[in-house]
Amino acid sequence: MSKTKSSALFEPLASALSDGSLLLSQEQLEFQESIRSFVSKEMSADYVRKHFDADIYLHDYELWEQIFSLGLFDYFSSSEQSERGGLRELALVASECGRGLFTCDLPNYLFAGPVMLGRLISSKQMVDAGVSTDSYSSGRKLAIYTPSLRKNDLNQLTVFSANRPVVSGTLRQVPCSKSTSGVFFEAGDDSDLYFVDLEANQGNFEIISSLSLDRTIKRHDLKVDKASCFKVEIDGTIVKSLYRVLLASEISGACQRIVDMTSIFVKERKQFERPIGSFQAVKHKLADMYLKSEAIKALSSFASWAADHSPSQLEFSSTLALSYATSQGPLIAEEAVQLHGGIGFSWEFDLHLFLRRVRMLAGFSPALHEISEDIIDMASYA
Repeated sequence: MSKTKSSALFEPLASALSDGSLLLSQEQLEFQESIRSFVSKEMSADYVRKHFDADIYLHDYELWEQIFSLGLFDYFSSSEQSERGGLRELALVASECGRGLFTCDLPNYLFAGPVMLGRLISSKQMVDAGVSTDSYSSGRKLAIYTPSLRKNDLNQLTVFSANRPVVSGTLRQVPCSKSTSGVFFEAGDDSDLYFVDLEANQGNFEIISSLSLDRTIKRHDLKVDKASCFKVEIDGTIVKSLYRVLLASEISGACQRIVDMTSIFVKERKQFERPIGSFQAVKHKLADMYLKSEAIKALSSFASWAADHSPSQLEFSSTLALSYATSQGPLIAEEAVQLHGGIGFSWEFDLHLFLRRVRMLAGFSPALHEISEDIIDMASYA
């Protein structure tokens, strides 16, 4: 990398370090605390288990009333920029949802609705297609974003374009339900982004229950047959990069909770009349888990900062953050299971729920070794 390129790459970071904008502000810390309080209150162990054990999606109307009362949809879609949440705040929501095993994909709903339909995509384009952006921005209608982050994606969709495009095929493992009104999907060799309004295509789609590793969030296969859709004029690279930040942040939150659970356990569990946390081998494993968790947190936090303050670094930082999170997150969870001993493997203990969440999220993205050359190229030209 040339000196000029290197200086250009680190100039925004140097400025952020000097003015402190890389750190969370007091307002952002208070926002994070309010989300954590809400999630911990609503996502009790019994509540999460109830959704985990259920065979079908349980739409909790009371939970959604609480979500609306928090004003999250209004916060992220506000027309006043000074009063509107950025991607860093949305990443905090994702992190707390991972930490508390939130039972619906709230970060995705907020991203597809208030952020994409409310801010990133031209409202004129949506109105011309007959889609009310206000309904999605306010949360009265829910939209889901389903990117193809892996090269060998399981989704099989074909768009036929005549007077108006129609799509047929299957979207797999989508966190949608009967309450979902719209879906963003990718199709074509160039991974063009399309939107299908499910309400306008009654009879042209079927939502099929699908088994998944993480049963705390029910995922479905969405089968569409000649459903009308339209191409969204937006930079798909930016949208993917923003979504990578949310996935990495959710993994980060789950890993932080896993480390906290393990730290508490090794202080309380005793062998030979001593806490097992006092044994050197246990200390080393826990220290490695903590360092990896903090690295995931740092990378995802920087990527969320770049989204709001340094767009030229967004693609590189988001790709690196998610790749590292998907590579190390499952290892953190697996080490935690080992340190918990026999109880870590038991069905009744909640640790495996976090392992499932991290493993499921990791499955949506290529691991670090699969795209190492791409990351090096992006760093060279950042």
